[in-house]
Amino acid sequence: MPIGAAIAIVSALSMAGIMPLMGFVSKETLIHALTHYHGEYAMLIALVVFVAAGLLVIVAAIFVWDVFFRPARSADASTPVEEDHAAGHAPHDDAHHHAPNRLIFLGPAVIALMSLVLALLLEPLINPLLATILPGEFSLYLFAGVNTEFILSLIIVAAGIAVFLARRFWLRELPEPLSVARGYKALLRGVDRAGDFLLRAQNGKLSHYLAVILGVVGVLMVLPGTQYLQTVGVEFSLRDATDLLKAVLLILSLVATLASVLFKGHLLAALALGVAGYSVAGVFLLEPATDVALVQVLVETLGAVLIIVMLSRISEKRRRRAADVLWGKGRATLRRDVLVAVMVSAGVTAFALAAVINRPDRESIIAEWYLTNTESVGVTDVVGAMITDFRATDTLIEITVFSMAGLGALTVLQLTKRRDMDGAFQLPMPMSQITTPLTRWAATLFLPFAVIIALAQLLYAGNAPGDGFTAGVIGGISLALWYQVFGYSVERLRRIRADRLIGVGLSLALFNAALPLLLGKDFLAHNKFGDIPLPAGLHFSSSTLFEIAIALTVFASMVNILNAITNPEGIEQL
Repeated sequence: MPIGAAIAIVSALSMAGIMPLMGFVSKETLIHALTHYHGEYAMLIALVVFVAAGLLVIVAAIFVWDVFFRPARSADASTPVEEDHAAGHAPHDDAHHHAPNRLIFLGPAVIALMSLVLALLLEPLINPLLATILPGEFSLYLFAGVNTEFILSLIIVAAGIAVFLARRFWLRELPEPLSVARGYKALLRGVDRAGDFLLRAQNGKLSHYLAVILGVVGVLMVLPGTQYLQTVGVEFSLRDATDLLKAVLLILSLVATLASVLFKGHLLAALALGVAGYSVAGVFLLEPATDVALVQVLVETLGAVLIIVMLSRISEKRRRRAADVLWGKGRATLRRDVLVAVMVSAGVTAFALAAVINRPDRESIIAEWYLTNTESVGVTDVVGAMITDFRATDTLIEITVFSMAGLGALTVLQLTKRRDMDGAFQLPMPMSQITTPLTRWAATLFLPFAVIIALAQLLYAGNAPGDGFTAGVIGGISLALWYQVFGYSVERLRRIRADRLIGVGLSLALFNAALPLLLGKDFLAHNKFGDIPLPAGLHFSSSTLFEIAIALTVFASMVNILNAITNPEGIEQL
């Protein structure tokens, strides 16, 4: 295995801190920091670092020598050959080894090569990146001459090699009570037992997970909230008709939420929960918080649509069986759920009231900064500026999580749908015979209009309510309507490759985030691309690219979920 040997030796030399590899740069930088640190525990920290660096040299030397250069184990090991035979091990002289496929070395080879290349390209490649994220002047160097750090590094390497050469005197089998290897194995056994104990909590019960999570959240929110409310008190007043309408909407939301719990039918419960969400959206609209209200309406609509699609595809018997498995039965379970619900509701109420009382007006330093600097990134809508610039990293992570959830749902449902088809809801006739010509005509007209609305949300995201997320959700809702009216045939929309769209969206988002680095700017910095003139008041900038990436990932993830839920392969056989 000469290729594996070369890769392992280079990697071990880098771990030992030998020049000109990246491990040497890391060690030199650490030693340089220690020589300029004069804190209270400077000597202790330096001792720990020097000993650790020396041990790395010893480990690297033992690894390279024992694996690639040491004679056969039976000739140089403390374990006699007879014990090897007694343990059932074949004699080492008769062992026959097969070299693995060379492609297995590709990953380690890239890492080992980068250890050398990055060390040689510190000045043109690494130091400019560090300059963009570190507050002060800082640079890495491969060799700065014979200085204190270099001499200390040579001493550490020499000491490590000396200890390695003398290992015949110190590397001996310790008595059983003092054996580090036996202690390490005992520690691993203890960790395994602790892991087995903790895994008992992962019992697959959704109700158990939610009870623990929501219960802890409720406790953490109710304690500080109630403590604050006791000191200031709470007063309610209706100042005008707008406040009265907000109160009516909040009462409607509470009634609808209670109805969703009491209704026995799944469809009625889902619709009642949707009414509660729309009521909250109305409160947001009266604040006014137009962007938040729009997102709330779309999310509630999407949730209702997905629930209706699932109800049409899964029989009531199977739904109730799944509910019994996930939520459990009996009065104890009911009492637990009621207790958790009360704790969460009390916690959210107390926390929300405390937050409102603590901020009696809308003015704050952060809000004022957002409002003042919104137009500096080429938009007039403060929410759009926050999503694509001020808090763009949050958005990047969120769309990544959303995409992984869509792919995860597709994977799970694709693996289980074929064996679960026996319990799926079977339509008595094709969908085209259930729907009327009017509904099919309306759906045909709705799809292009939905596309136009989604494009408007996308292209005018920075200057009006709506953004790439709402554009993607609108596209997903229109697709769900298409499915419901025309049936679950994937042939009509076969050109949509949702998995590829997710890849394109995430790639575009990462490209948009990293492009400023190549131009000497900050990560995710705003770029107007020279103010490209466009008709109809449109503007093209890095924010536009980001919104397109968001829309692609959201829409594609919803397509994945819809295709998986509706089971397009099996429905056409009904």
